[in-house]
Amino acid sequence: MKCKNCGREIKKGEIECECGAPIEQEKAGDKNAKLTTPDGRDLSALEKPAVKKTDISPVILVVIAAVIAIIAFIVYKVIVGSDIRNKDNWKTVEKDTFSITIPKAMKESDDNVEVDSDYEKVGFFKCDKASVYISKAEFNEDEKKVVRNEGVLTLKRELINNGKKGNVMGYNLTPQERGDFIFVAYPVVAKGLVEGTDKVWAVSATLLTKECIYQIDAYCSNDDAEDYEGAMNKWLESFKLK
Repeated sequence: MKCKNCGREIKKGEIECECGAPIEQEKAGDKNAKLTTPDGRDLSALEKPAVKKTDISPVILVVIAAVIAIIAFIVYKVIVGSDIRNKDNWKTVEKDTFSITIPKAMKESDDNVEVDSDYEKVGFFKCDKASVYISKAEFNEDEKKVVRNEGVLTLKRELINNGKKGNVMGYNLTPQERGDFIFVAYPVVAKGLVEGTDKVWAVSATLLTKECIYQIDAYCSNDDAEDYEGAMNKWLESFKLK
């Protein structure tokens, strides 16, 4: 034990230091006894104060929630913005002889793809998930006479009736009349129409005029047929001649 006044070592039994300062004896086990360093400093005064845990500020919580909401919105927009079935992601393409509404992701393609050798390709639009192919076949003079004599409506009926007798790859065709079009859907094996696969699902719309036949076809992967056929029908229905 040392003197708190001068720091001199106190011998056992001394009640007063040589410097004249009284010696205070500390009792063992006294809860109020102070622990000192060899140079007489109070140990409790040298201990680092415990760091108090503070609650997260409500403002910080609001900011975190806002950031999460913004990230979720961006992710949603990216997903929805890339869905070609969503009407908000469609555009109307204007050409010299026709217009059609298709996904914005579809770009006009110069790929050497031929769907039917009897038809002339007039437009081919493609993206990763689907494509739209537009072609036409001009009537010769004899065919034009038949159209004039029979009428377009009569020829449409004949096409529908004959189409019901046909099949593609064992799939029975079921032509349907929708406005000016005759619609039919079927599976087909063809390269260059959809990225990554040659097993595709085709939705075809036939438009008869007095001068020619237009064939507007939409294609997607055969595996995506159930998900995409509804949108494909709407693309084809939007086709208009100028």
